[in-house]
Amino acid sequence: MPDMYPIMEVTCSVEGKTRLFEITLSQANINHFCADCPDFDRLLGKYRDVSFSIFPGPVSDKPLSFRVMSDGYYLYLGAPAPLIPPNVTPEHLDRLTEEYCQNIEKVMREIGRIPIEDDLGFKKVNLGYVTLKIKK
Repeated sequence: MPDMYPIMEVTCSVEGKTRLFEITLSQANINHFCADCPDFDRLLGKYRDVSFSIFPGPVSDKPLSFRVMSDGYYLYLGAPAPLIPPNVTPEHLDRLTEEYCQNIEKVMREIGRIPIEDDLGFKKVNLGYVTLKIKK
């Protein structure tokens, strides 16, 4: 994983037969996610040989689930974005950007348990759960 991007901390526990991953996000993770960097537009974390990626996504009430990718799991995470008026001033744009970042952080804080699912075509298989935690 690239060293120049803030890496999410990932831990794992087992409840019964279910794996529970906890992803801890730092303020640097949130800032990077809100910046919408075109060269590297996701958050990364790794637990042993399993990687987790969180991509900016469309606005929704709650992400549906982490999905399987070649080396781990990914999630699209979105939040309500304020409308930008055509005659926006730089100061107003800064306020709108801050509002969007607060919305993203709110979704991260309130999301709860997110299932990890693999879609086999005829059914979805639950592979565990992920919770997001923000460092204080």
